[in-house]
Amino acid sequence: MQREVERHGAPIAVTTVQGYFCEPWRGAVDFPALRDLLAELRYDSFAIVEQDMYPTAFDRPLPIAKQTRAYFRQIGLG
Repeated sequence: MQREVERHGAPIAVTTVQGYFCEPWRGAVDFPALRDLLAELRYDSFAIVEQDMYPTAFDRPLPIAKQTRAYFRQIGLG
């Protein structure tokens, strides 16, 4: 998908509507591996995880944010 977006130069508003930005736990980032790396590095601070969702229905982001938070707690990242 990323190459298709880059090739066509699709704007972010189009790609979010088309579902290119999924929930963090369904995406390409291996969060358990990231957790392990952060532990190995003894990282002791915070990080920000974003999910681009513009434009979207007003009531859509909060449930996904709650699910994301629960997932991170489940794997020991928060």
